[in-house]
Amino acid sequence: MTMTPLQLGDKIRRFFQPSLPPVGVEIARDFVAAVRLNPKDPARVERSAVTPFPSGLVNLSLSQPNISSPEDLTTVVKSILAKTEIKTGRISLAVPDSSVKVAIHQLDKLPGNENEKQQLLRWRLKKTTPFNVEDAHLSYVSQSGPNGKLNVVTVIIFREVLEQYERLFQGLGIQAGFITSASVAALELLPRTEAGSISKSTLIVRSSPFTLTAMIIHLGTIVFFRHLDYIEEAQVDGAVPNVVESSGGEIRNLYEEIHPCLMYYQDKLGTAGVDRIWILASQDLQPEELELLSRQSGSVVSNLNPLQSFRSYPPGSLPVLKSLLAPSLGLAMGSF
Repeated sequence: MTMTPLQLGDKIRRFFQPSLPPVGVEIARDFVAAVRLNPKDPARVERSAVTPFPSGLVNLSLSQPNISSPEDLTTVVKSILAKTEIKTGRISLAVPDSSVKVAIHQLDKLPGNENEKQQLLRWRLKKTTPFNVEDAHLSYVSQSGPNGKLNVVTVIIFREVLEQYERLFQGLGIQAGFITSASVAALELLPRTEAGSISKSTLIVRSSPFTLTAMIIHLGTIVFFRHLDYIEEAQVDGAVPNVVESSGGEIRNLYEEIHPCLMYYQDKLGTAGVDRIWILASQDLQPEELELLSRQSGSVVSNLNPLQSFRSYPPGSLPVLKSLLAPSLGLAMGSF
């Protein structure tokens, strides 16, 4: 099992294993998504599907088992694999962002010994991780950061949570050979869809009515990652999730959520702002919404279209479901 943050561009080693099949599966809070690409023509989507399941079947948590009924979820997964005609012993899997902790550390250097690297990074994560870091799987990537320092991006997942997802597919005779968070998987689309973006400063925002993940890429290096789960916050303090009833069903004021990201980036790096903002939302933002965000942020704001990377795909629901399929599409493409 490999679980590593996105590594963008030629400057950074690619983390996907080339032996993996062109198949991506995502397990989300309330649906399973799957994509199968043509192995000889990866720009062609052969099959895709999104299958919803009842609320409560997957309860997102960093420190507790996620799947309340493995038997029921196995039935859903079997159904979508049959629908997409996926017959393989290995897949790439995206798990919910709320089940994984992504952090960025600025360091002068890392120890040369792998065991010492793991010890240092786990020590840095102890105070901010709600479980024993020794009972977790940790992966990381070291990138050249600003000011001559190293940007070390860590991804940590509680072992019991990880093993639940692995066992689900093992029961179907399938190995989840690569596992990562949904937003990291979707981020793989950016250098393929908008290659010029990764050579500048880019904010990518993945938004749904109940979650938001923001990532900033500076000259090919991940310098900022933030995930908000409004359902989890509401359960803790009794607040009502801040969602809208109008177009797209997105966060009431998206700018209020991304403004702290931009301010952190500007303060940390002393820059004027990001060059480009890409939005991956449940529904595309309307032109007037994009224009408003552009005026507020001082950056060019656009919808990220996951299908731009593909020459062909089956007719029907794929264009409508493209944002839900983005992590699975990113995983399937990343296996090449």
